[in-house]
Amino acid sequence: MLALHSLLLLLLGAVATAAAAAVEPRGLVTQYPGTNLLEARYPNAITARYNSTVMVLPIARSLAQSLVPAGVSLLPTHPVPGLAADQWPLVLQAGLDQDLHSNGLPAGDFYVTRLAVPWTDQSGDGKTPFIHQPALALSIDVLPLFTRVLTAARLVYSLFTPNPGASADLGGGREGSSAKTLLGKLVYDINVARTAPGQEKYSLDLFLDFANQGYANATLNSCVYHPTTYDLPETNPYFVTGDVTLGNAFVPGLAQTFKNVQGLRAGEHFLETLFQPCVGTAKFPSS
Repeated sequence: MLALHSLLLLLLGAVATAAAAAVEPRGLVTQYPGTNLLEARYPNAITARYNSTVMVLPIARSLAQSLVPAGVSLLPTHPVPGLAADQWPLVLQAGLDQDLHSNGLPAGDFYVTRLAVPWTDQSGDGKTPFIHQPALALSIDVLPLFTRVLTAARLVYSLFTPNPGASADLGGGREGSSAKTLLGKLVYDINVARTAPGQEKYSLDLFLDFANQGYANATLNSCVYHPTTYDLPETNPYFVTGDVTLGNAFVPGLAQTFKNVQGLRAGEHFLETLFQPCVGTAKFPSS
């Protein structure tokens, strides 16, 4: 039960980053060799080898404010370039958690997708960025086993198309991922391709800023952050551009399609640190 509880904490506390290019690409999910380099050093902690895609979606600032808890404000500014003064970034992160170790015990892979409102003033100091997570969609092989435990976690249970791959090579250099709820309602759909050289809107530093933000989890009432390393042989971050559609199954009233938005793919190993100061240490390889 301890391992199950720790896995729940991980699912509720996962901080987004991005997805890895790899030896055998399969759309937005990739398989890469090697083991979790952190697990041996932290046998009693939650560690994971993770890959995903982080897409930046421009929404109205008023809508972003409505997605955070009452009493929490957005910071005065955010570092995302190219947005209008009345817009705020919403982040969609989708990826596969591989090689998860919870308190030294192995756990199965799972595919997790979340919405995040970054650069919020959770601490009230007007400058320290926090992430608020309005929704999380989870697909896991042993989902029935976790149903009772996760009922209070406000998750969107989902199936993926195609199942069970969670993603697909769409041809022509494009890749995609789509999720529906157990009742068949759309959670999200992604259709992207590698960004053309010279057309990148964002820098790696922007995504590191996002990765390093702690956040207060409404369910746990705690602060979570990830000391993270990207300096790994299989890490190959690159930018993607494409279309993202959100369904009302994720957040009611949020359904819309975002055209020609950009994101990042990269790989990471991270250590889950619960109930600690929110200071992250994410970095990309110096090369």
